[in-house]
Amino acid sequence: MVYRSKHPLYSTWKNMMARCENPRSPNYGYYGAKGIRVCERWRKFEAWVEDMGPRAPGSVMVRDNLAGDYEPGNCRWGAKGDEGWEYALRMEMAGAGGVKTTGAMGRRDAEEHLERLTREAQETGMSCLLYLIRRRPGGQWETTGG
Repeated sequence: MVYRSKHPLYSTWKNMMARCENPRSPNYGYYGAKGIRVCERWRKFEAWVEDMGPRAPGSVMVRDNLAGDYEPGNCRWGAKGDEGWEYALRMEMAGAGGVKTTGAMGRRDAEEHLERLTREAQETGMSCLLYLIRRRPGGQWETTGG
């Protein structure tokens, strides 16, 4: 049995808890003070480890919806640099259809939305170009290249 404090993920969990729950934490102002919370289940280290699964070398915990809490469905292990982005979809339609952009969302939601719209376009024969865009909060949109 590995003691919690010796577990390789313990410091990640402990830092998450501190920035959301401890007003004396240096990062509390960016998280807890803005209403970002840790879900009830994840207040237990073992439950958080079970839900997050193993961390790949070099990966970091990423919240897909930056305004969302630390909870299953909003957090994943990702590459350093993935964190801190908002995502949207841009659709360029043939003819006089113009360009439409969805509202900002988390990466998983945007990827699922892209898959659904792509499928619908193929099924209906609609001629359009769909792609994922991203930005840092308040920044300019850019294509993801993926």
